[in-house]
Amino acid sequence: MDKNAIKSFAIESRRQMIESVKYQASLIGITADGISEPVSTAEGMETYDYGAGTHTIFDEDIQKRESLVREVNNKGFENVVEEVAYTWFNRIIAIRYMEVNDYLPTRTRVLSSETEGKIEPDIITEALELDLDYCSDDKELIFKLKEENKLDVLFKFLFIKQCNKLNEILPGLFEKTDDYMELLLNISFTSNEGVIRNLVNSISEEDFGNQVEIIGWLYQFYNSELKDDTF
Repeated sequence: MDKNAIKSFAIESRRQMIESVKYQASLIGITADGISEPVSTAEGMETYDYGAGTHTIFDEDIQKRESLVREVNNKGFENVVEEVAYTWFNRIIAIRYMEVNDYLPTRTRVLSSETEGKIEPDIITEALELDLDYCSDDKELIFKLKEENKLDVLFKFLFIKQCNKLNEILPGLFEKTDDYMELLLNISFTSNEGVIRNLVNSISEEDFGNQVEIIGWLYQFYNSELKDDTF
């Protein structure tokens, strides 16, 4: 087991995920400096100025933002950011372990592919064939995102669907996610420097193969920097 690679990945991933969560929050007017009001509103629509432009959310996402605002007011911005980043990190690692060891109920990889050299995860390729509790609107969205080549958007959608489906067998780790947690998730399989590609490329599958202790090492190294930040 290459603990140096594991440590490097865990520490860098924590930094990336925290920055990603903060950026996603800033798009909807929530930062360490405060909570902003929308610059414009309409029925089922709110638009926020995040400095480099504007970002609009609709319908259910407005309710999710309200939930996030309450959470930030209760726990503090930094605490919520840490909690969200760590939650998604845990789920990414768990899914990686499960897909490498063929423990996923769908038997379909989520973060990678069974085909050597194929970057597109199998969950995208086989999306419509999987039992992930799709409704009719979900299937239409999958068609649409594929046609428009918005594959990272599709990847995030399918990743959340898989997490929610895993709630059936691992409810403690995969709590149902339909709140602000979704607003703050931004993952990509196309980015060479992103957490997903780094995980797949930097830690060998052999290190994940039926070695559950790798999960403990990843969590330990991730949290080691968190402990350092408290001093």
